[in-house]
Amino acid sequence: SVVVSAATAGTLWMNMGTADFAVVCIAPWMVMSFWLFMVTYLQHHSEDGKLYTDDTWSFERGAFETVDRDYGKWINRMSHHMMDGHVVHHLFFTRVPHYNLEKATKSLVK
Repeated sequence: SVVVSAATAGTLWMNMGTADFAVVCIAPWMVMSFWLFMVTYLQHHSEDGKLYTDDTWSFERGAFETVDRDYGKWINRMSHHMMDGHVVHHLFFTRVPHYNLEKATKSLVK
């Protein structure tokens, strides 16, 4: 909850001091937030993306408008293939667990 998060942050800040709190808590949080924002933005936007109206949009069309982005073997693996298997994630999110995204993406591309 927001109250628990604010209380925890406040307690850490009071016990650590501003400089240590900024280095230990704020800097990693900002890096993670930037990474999450950029990856999410890039997965859902592309130069050839289409805009749909309420009448033309469907779940499947929206899923196929997402973009698989390859960030290299290790980053893809550390992210559970959420970035290079994003289309499959949107199409089959209730049926394909993250550890099978790589295999399912290769099958979809075939």
